[in-house]
Amino acid sequence: MRIALGIPLLFSELIKHGEAFSKNSEDAYFTHISTDSREALFGDLFFSFAKDRESADEHIREAKKRGAKCVSSISKHADFLSADAEKSLLKLASFYKTKLKNLKYTIAITGSVGKTTTKEFCAAFLSASYKTHKTYMNYNNSLGVSLSILTSPPDTEILVLELGMNALGEIKELSEAIAPDYSVITNIGSAHVGKLGSLDLTAEAKLEIMAGMKEENLLAPFEEKRLSRARFKFSLSQKESDYRLSSESGDGFEFYHKSEKLLSFTSSYKAKHHKKALLIALSLGNLLGISEEKMLLGVKNCEAIVFRQKLVDFKHFSVFDDTYSSSPEAVFAVIEYLKLEYPTRPFSAALGDMLELGRETEALHRKIGKFAYSEGARRLYAFGAYSYFMSEGARSAGMPDSSIFVSSELGDYRKIAKEIYENSKRGEIVLIKASHALLSEKIIEEIERLDKEC
Repeated sequence: MRIALGIPLLFSELIKHGEAFSKNSEDAYFTHISTDSREALFGDLFFSFAKDRESADEHIREAKKRGAKCVSSISKHADFLSADAEKSLLKLASFYKTKLKNLKYTIAITGSVGKTTTKEFCAAFLSASYKTHKTYMNYNNSLGVSLSILTSPPDTEILVLELGMNALGEIKELSEAIAPDYSVITNIGSAHVGKLGSLDLTAEAKLEIMAGMKEENLLAPFEEKRLSRARFKFSLSQKESDYRLSSESGDGFEFYHKSEKLLSFTSSYKAKHHKKALLIALSLGNLLGISEEKMLLGVKNCEAIVFRQKLVDFKHFSVFDDTYSSSPEAVFAVIEYLKLEYPTRPFSAALGDMLELGRETEALHRKIGKFAYSEGARRLYAFGAYSYFMSEGARSAGMPDSSIFVSSELGDYRKIAKEIYENSKRGEIVLIKASHALLSEKIIEEIERLDKEC
């Protein structure tokens, strides 16, 4: 990746604030940062994150040939050496934030599922009132957060940053670097239970988002008892929560702070996870003192959000492409969305492995197979190492064997695509969802090839 800095930086600032060392005393500005040596250009600062010296040397030689200055933890050919190149970049981003003189608030968002959707809603909503900059796509690790901050324009007033994690301590490090004024935890789910060991430890990891906050301005679900220390609570149903969104009739909504109705408006959003993201955005708006007029403009901005998931039309059926990642909660949410958004169209589910579920792997895969059929899936296409468990879950709910296809061979994309293409009804929607490691987008590529041949 190659990004343009919102504000040029000096190499001396990298040395001082990024804790890098250089034998060269010459100082100059750099305006771009690259993390891929093939994209580096003259005047860039290239960060090498290679773990072995041979790869680092190779990447740095290429970047230097293209005119870039280089940072590395292990290559003697680098212009700047640091103990940890990725941490140096994060520290540089933390310093860069101090140069944003118009910055009023930094908002950090984490959770087991729904981080990216919530980030998009909050950024769209707040942009009606402030110059808002957000995390690009779902780049929520240390590298992604750093690059998101470093691309902030100089007139940025609000930063909306998505924080992800794979282990305890990671969100703490990010929070301390970005120092959020307000933080959001969308939920506690099973997405990382395989690595962390339990939902309690998952909650502990998510609560690290408070590590860098001066005040404990944390917004979290009212129903999530593991997050009871949150200062502010939101809910779609509980009147005891601080913030509530009511949608009892059609597309009409009412937003409440405790028992006080603050706003009435209309919205096209029907699915629970979209309404929750909208509620979080409205809650932040109230906390920041945004006027009713600007809140209504913010809601209007949310209506224009383009989601990562998309409906792809073929000659006789459609595919709902949600191939980036998967977890039980995400599968439940997307099936609910499909039923609400396309109530008259039949649907089938092509579901692949959900990873990092640990001891819950078998039970949770059985659960989503059962759920898919109970929610009306016409056929189940189960693929991956855990496909047997999904198929058994669907059978236990009553789905006939003739409606179930199982492929336990990873990489058998052509066979899966052929099965889907030949068994889909006219007008049907086939959901394709799996953890990113399964590369299930290749199934859609194979369906496209079949569609052209027919």
